[in-house]
Parts: sequence; structure tokens; C-alpha cells
Amino acid sequence: MSDQPVTLINLLRCEPGNQEALIALLQENIETVIRTLPGWRMTRLIAAADGTGVVIQSEWETPAAVAAMREDPRMRAYFPRIAALASLETIMGSAVATMTHERTVESASYGPQVDAGAARMVVIYRTPKDPEAFDRHYFDIHVPLAKKLPGLRSYEISHGPIAVPVGSSDIYRIGTLYFDDLAAIKMAFASPEGQAAAADRRIYAPDDSGVQMYLFDKRPV
Repeated sequence: MSDQPVTLINLLRCEPGNQEALIALLQENIETVIRTLPGWRMTRLIAAADGTGVVIQSEWETPAAVAAMREDPRMRAYFPRIAALASLETIMGSAVATMTHERTVESASYGPQVDAGAARMVVIYRTPKDPEAFDRHYFDIHVPLAKKLPGLRSYEISHGPIAVPVGSSDIYRIGTLYFDDLAAIKMAFASPEGQAAAADRRIYAPDDSGVQMYLFDKRPV
């Protein structure tokens, strides 16, 4: 991986009764440790609606900054406390493309960007049995359907393998849809276009255990 800016995504799975304590611990960690580390840009916490997990999405200047964060003694002191509340899966990668209604913008580094919307819908797909058939349906049919959603500001997808720092990942693709707010997301999927996109998802990814969806507003920290 080159020394370009990277996005780090941590998937923390927990029992519903532990989610509130987990979020409080993560916020404490961000305020006391993460904010002080060189190379850190931002962190976003996303709570699962059913209380079974939290997604941490953070942006760093380089992979070396991520490696230094993991070796920081203050950070390492938090790991056992977090592990006591949740299991962890990590994905690290770089943005390669941003899809909008108007065009696709290739990107290899950070630069001035227009905010694509305050609310996000993140869809995480595990590796399908037939990746070639999945991609054919996803790009030829589903993406065009999703881009017709009312209120959609921008649409990003992962490109290429999704790596993890240690071991292998069963995450195959990640899609991120941008809207003005959560109400706009609900309205979009209540529309005929939204119902068509939702029905189509069950054609190329019928197993709900292979798909995770997170809806959230963003807030800088």
C-alpha cells in the first residue's frame, strides 16, 4: 500500500446491552488519545440500529500513521478494554473513485472536496459464492437503479481487494450512498425507485447474513 491517505474501518460486534458502554469507551479513546496522534484526520462512530455493533470510520494521512497509532502505549492500553465489550474486524484501504450523478472522479490523494451530504448509507457485502455473477448484476443493473434514488447526492463503491492489516477479510465490496439527512434516506427507499433497488438487492445478494447496512448522520470530532 502506498503512502497515500487511507481510510480505516473497524467493525465492532457486541451484545445489545454493551453498545452504550462501547460507544462511551470509544469516545473517551478518541478524545484522550486519537486526537493527539500525528497523521489523524477524522473519526466517525456509527451505531447499529439493532444495538449489536459499532462501526469506526477514520481517515489518516498515511499507512505509517495507522501503524504508529496501533503501537502507541496509550492506544494499546485501550485494546483489552474494547475487546472485553466487542469483537473486532478491521479494513484498511484508500479511496479510488467517487461516483456522482454527473461523473466519476478518480482520486489518489486528498484535495478540496464538496460535501456530498450529511447522511450516509453504508452497505457492506461479504464475498459471494460467484463474485463474477455478483459484479455483473451489481454494476449492470443495481448501480443504475440505485443512482435513480430521489435525493441521492453521491454514490461511492470500493474498488479491488479490501485488505486488512493482519489475516484475510471476507468483505468483498462496500457501497456508500450520500444524502442530505436520514429523512431523505427514508424517503428515497419509500419511493418506487427505492423499492425497486431494495427488491433488486435480494436478487444478487439474497442472503441477509452476507449484507450489512448502516444509516447515520455525520458529526466531526
